[in-house]
This record gives sequence, structure tokens and C-alpha cells, in this order.
Amino acid sequence: MAIRIIIDSSSDYLKPEAEAMGMKFIPLSVSFGERSFRDGIDLSKDAFYEKLEVSREPAMTSQPTRPDIEAVYREVVEAGDAGIVLTLASDLSGTYHHCAMVAKEFEGKIAVVDSGNATLGMQLIAEKALDLVSAGADVADVIATIEEHKKRVYSAATLDTLEYLKRGGRISPAMQMLAGLLSVKPVVMLHENTFELAGKGRGRKNAFRVLRDFFAQKPGAEGASLRVAYTGTSPEPAEAFLAQFPELEPGARPLRQVGPILGTHLGPGCVVLSFFADPVE
Repeated sequence: MAIRIIIDSSSDYLKPEAEAMGMKFIPLSVSFGERSFRDGIDLSKDAFYEKLEVSREPAMTSQPTRPDIEAVYREVVEAGDAGIVLTLASDLSGTYHHCAMVAKEFEGKIAVVDSGNATLGMQLIAEKALDLVSAGADVADVIATIEEHKKRVYSAATLDTLEYLKRGGRISPAMQMLAGLLSVKPVVMLHENTFELAGKGRGRKNAFRVLRDFFAQKPGAEGASLRVAYTGTSPEPAEAFLAQFPELEPGARPLRQVGPILGTHLGPGCVVLSFFADPVE
């Protein structure tokens, strides 16, 4: 019996990429008005951002459909394998609860784990799990490692605007206070299902400094694990961030592009980073 890691599309792997790594892929969806697209399958990341900026209808994200979840689970179980599902943070989406509910029908052969993370953070955890599977670990050991490592993942992003968070109703009172301040760029963080304001900078360079400090000041921050991504169609913001702080390379490369599930709420022009550091005691 093999163990198959199942990842949802908020990890920002494309379906062919996830499958090439040996993972199964469950798509969330993004819609503009009445038209819906399966993330990572029906709509490229560039096409999504082009629509996001011109559409009169705001983008809306949705958890995976039951048929899409069942199809992946059934494929794993009918092959005689066990599945471990790694989902988007449960405080950001109902994906975890939906996947867990469907897993009950598969007689203990599918385990579902709330990553407490998204995008690059999910990638860090998934690849740790894949390493363990390759080394011959059993299901219990893989899940225990995921639970341990998800506490060590920290993610943060500079925001070019709060407009997209406001549209999605994900703006906190602290962020709301910043919304009317000209040239102030918030920096938000995600750690263990907690999404909150991490700092702010007046202008992009100062916001980049806050983002760099978020990494540099975390005890035990692992430079080799550092990943950097961008929202929108151009990597220019992430390139500018790394040019401002060249000491962050080479661990921060290659640059990744954030997809629709987080991009809907962050908007274009953001820089996102994730890394391993010591867990909060």
C-alpha cells in the first residue's frame, strides 16, 4: 500500500506540477459573476489577474465541489492506497471541513489535515510530507510530521492596496484604520490559522523592509527554506524586493506566482514569503 499526498489548489501548484511530484490535486474554484473556473485547471494565473483587474463582477472563491473531492479519493482508494489530504487553513475556507466530511465515507483510508497555511506555506509542508513518504514512513508518522512542521511555517505579504481584502470581507479593524492613509502599505501575516496585521510601511521600500524584518527577526528562521512569490502578472515587485535585500538569495528563488484563491483577496502587486522558523512556545 502506497501513501498518496493530496493537495488542494490553494497551494498554488498547478495540476500537472502536483501530479509530476506524485501528489493528487483537488481544485478550488474562482468565479466572476455566473462563470466559474476550477483553479489550476480551467484558468491560468495570468488570465485570472487580467480578469480581476477589468471585471465588473468581483471575484469570488469557492471550496472544492463534492464530486471533485470524491473523484480523487476514489482513485486513491481503488488503487489500494491511503491518502493524506493537506488543505487550506480552516480559518480562511471551509475546504478542510468539507474534505473531512467526504473522507468519512472512505472507511479510514483518507486522512485530512488542516495545514493552517496557504500557498507557499502549504508547499513547504507538502514537500516535507513527500520526503517522508519516499523514505517509507507510515501514515501516522507522516501526519505527525505535518502537525509538527505546520507550527514552524510563517508567511507574510505586503499589500499594495486593502481594496481586495475589503471586497472579501477579510479586513480587520486594525487594517481598516490603515485603509484611508495614503502611501501606507500594510504587511499581513498567516501563522497557524491566524491571519492578522504584522506591520506597515510608508511606501513600498519601507514595506519591503518590514517584510524582510518579519523573516530576519524570527528565531530559528531557515534561510534555505525561504520562498518568495508575487501576485499579479509581473514578478517585478518580488524582483524589487530581492534587489533591495540580496542577502535573501539564493534560498528565495525560484520566484512563484500566487494563484486565484489568495490572489482574489490580496490583489495584484503583492510580495509573499514563507519560511520555517521556531514554533511559538
